[in-house]
Amino acid sequence: MFRRYYNLVLMVIWLGIAVALIKPEWVMPEKAAQKFGGPQSVLAGCLALVFVLYNGVRWWSFRMLYRNRQRASPFRVRTIEESESPYERNPELDFFKPVESEAPKNDDARS
Repeated sequence: MFRRYYNLVLMVIWLGIAVALIKPEWVMPEKAAQKFGGPQSVLAGCLALVFVLYNGVRWWSFRMLYRNRQRASPFRVRTIEESESPYERNPELDFFKPVESEAPKNDDARS
């Protein structure tokens, strides 16, 4: 269960770091926000956004993986659709029927 939400939690953490580095005045007091300003913090914030995207893609892929595993479970009960036409036997492929052998020609036996 923890594996499913691990990347989602990391994504939220990196999003908080990215917001704090790109727009520090939104989340910090005024004096602390002045220390975080500058082009380096914006660049580091963009790197944090890359990590947000990376963890978001990993979370989504694990989510799809778990969903597909549940669909393809070998223990799941399989349903048969009744809308299809019933099975029709082909008399040519009935191998349980005794073989009708040809009657021997008795012309050679009488002479």
